[in-house]
Formats: sequence, structure tokens, C-alpha cells
Amino acid sequence: MRRGGYPDATQRDAPTTRVRRRRRRSVVVRLMVACSLLLAPALVGTMAAWQDSGTAELGGFETGTLDLQIDNDLAGTGGTTTRTWSATGLIPGQYRSFGAEIRNTGDVAFTYGLTVAAGSVWGYGNGVLEVSAFRGTPQSDGTCTGWSIGTARTIPAAGPVFTSRPLPTAEGATSEPICVRVRIMPSAPSGTQGASGTLRLTFTATQVAP
Repeated sequence: MRRGGYPDATQRDAPTTRVRRRRRRSVVVRLMVACSLLLAPALVGTMAAWQDSGTAELGGFETGTLDLQIDNDLAGTGGTTTRTWSATGLIPGQYRSFGAEIRNTGDVAFTYGLTVAAGSVWGYGNGVLEVSAFRGTPQSDGTCTGWSIGTARTIPAAGPVFTSRPLPTAEGATSEPICVRVRIMPSAPSGTQGASGTLRLTFTATQVAP
């Protein structure tokens, strides 16, 4: 106390100072409590993770087409075409040749082969006619240009002349000329005179495995 009964200024301000200090502490305590409440969920549990997904749809699948054509005939799958190839007055050892353009008009690569057999009319004996094939074109003397492909086949026994020729070719061509040569065997017997017959040529395409 100061003289005159008045309290000293230090004493007069002391309660106020203590109240302010208490207020400050209480504020600090409340903030700490609030912070602990906010942090508590992170300590106890885990937050949910958001997710998202996207889907890509692949479409537009189409199967390819396999289409072997002889010249410009037989569009589409399968079929039979007739060629009026004919020869008369043949004698033993003589040739006749006929040409065809084999085409791949589809969108699938293939290999193809040729099988020959006696046709619906056959007046010859066994081993009288021989059929062979060339990669080339027919000539007026009955021969073929180009080179021989496959193996010569005597008729009427059916069998392959060649197999597994690719189209497109190694050079990328989608067609190639084939020359079919027919020969009366030199050993044909005398009884063959005046005989006639037809031939059945079958070209078969097989898809190339990817």
C-alpha cells in the first residue's frame, strides 16, 4: 500500500494481469483441445480414397474375304466356270496350251494349288493325256512361256499339279498368269485315234496363317 491508503499501482494491476494471463492460457488450452480433436480422426482411422475408371470400347472388327478368281470369273466364294479350250487332230507327242489369269480379289492373302482330273466325258485310256502347268502364257506352237511349276500329271488319275503358290506374290502382285499344257503321250496306242474327252481343273485357295 502507498501512503494515504491508496494501493500501490503494482498491486492494483496485479489481479487484472492475472486474469489476462488466465484468459490467455485458457485460450491456448482451448486451441490445443480443438487441434487435438481435428487431428484425432487421422490418428484413429484412414481417409477414403477416391477412385475413377475409364473404359475403351474396341469396335469395327470385320472378317476378311478369300476370293480366288479365274480371269474375272467366279467372284465370291466357290463356283465353277467352263472354258471352251479345245484341240482337234492331235497326234502322239503333240502339245496344246491354254492360259488363265489367277487373281486374288479378296483382302486375305492365300496360297493356291491346281488339281486336274478327267471330266464328265472321257474316251481315252489310262496315261494317254499329260497335263502340266507353267508360270507364263500360251504360245501358238502349243508350248508355254515362263517356267514349269509343280509336277506333270497323267489322266485320268486325279491329283495335284502344284500346290501352295502365294498370292499376293513375293513382289506384291495379286494375280499371275498360269499356262496349262496338254500333251498326247508319245506312247499313245493306235486305238486312241478319234477319241475325245474333257478335263476338270480345280484351283483351290487356302488362307495364309498370320
